[in-house]
Amino acid sequence: MPPYPDIQLYIDGAWRKTKDSLPIVNPATEEEIGRLPIAAAGDLDDALAAAEKGFKVWSRTAPAERGRIILDAARRMRASQEEIAR
Repeated sequence: MPPYPDIQLYIDGAWRKTKDSLPIVNPATEEEIGRLPIAAAGDLDDALAAAEKGFKVWSRTAPAERGRIILDAARRMRASQEEIAR
């Protein structure tokens, strides 16, 4: 199994690295195949602020448009299910 890509946090539309991380271990071989980022308090504060900002936009979106967005997201996930499963 190839190693995981460089995993980062995705906060407010941008990827960010973290100072600390935990190993991702293949249980069959006990080989480290990647690192899982650990969010610091500042990362969590930024994520909460971004969620609050996003909620304001989402709550002003018409229900029919929200439904269309959700259905489109589901369609895209179904179309990519093989890639997602890997």
